[in-house]
Amino acid sequence: ICLLIRPVWQQIDQYFYTRRVNFQYPWWLEWELLISLGKLGDSTSLEVIIEFVDHSEIDVIEASLDAFYSITGTDEEEVDFDEFDCKAPLLEWLGEHQSDFNSEIRYFDGQPFSLQAFISELIDPNPGTRFTAIENLRAYTNVTIPYSGNGLVSSMLKSQSNWQEWYNTNKTNFPDG
Repeated sequence: ICLLIRPVWQQIDQYFYTRRVNFQYPWWLEWELLISLGKLGDSTSLEVIIEFVDHSEIDVIEASLDAFYSITGTDEEEVDFDEFDCKAPLLEWLGEHQSDFNSEIRYFDGQPFSLQAFISELIDPNPGTRFTAIENLRAYTNVTIPYSGNGLVSSMLKSQSNWQEWYNTNKTNFPDG
């Protein structure tokens, strides 16, 4: 996915740059880019993500912070925010922790990306965690196995077992990281 998004974005950027030097993308396009970067888990994009923290649209700022937190696994309590400046504390945090990330690996919640981790979260007590897990499994694999995060525990266990069976068969196509 990373290899697909970067060239396309560079082509779009080059197109608009050659047409209008002071062109600004619509905020919703920047919002979609940030959501995608967060899902992608590419730690090399963290500086780009941080640049959007000063945006005029609150939705873009929230998407920027969500993408940052999704990749790094950190949260608001771990970053010492200044009342008037959000960018500097994030850049400072990144400077201190950048060596923790390998540019060749994708990350989710500060850990190397793993479908196995999402499968284990399908029976997490937190409904939000279950929702995120099934959403990510479906997005990354393009596979839909019936699952109801609010159903009976026996149903969730059966779905988790089905996902595990599918993963065991296809794990060579989805290496960690």
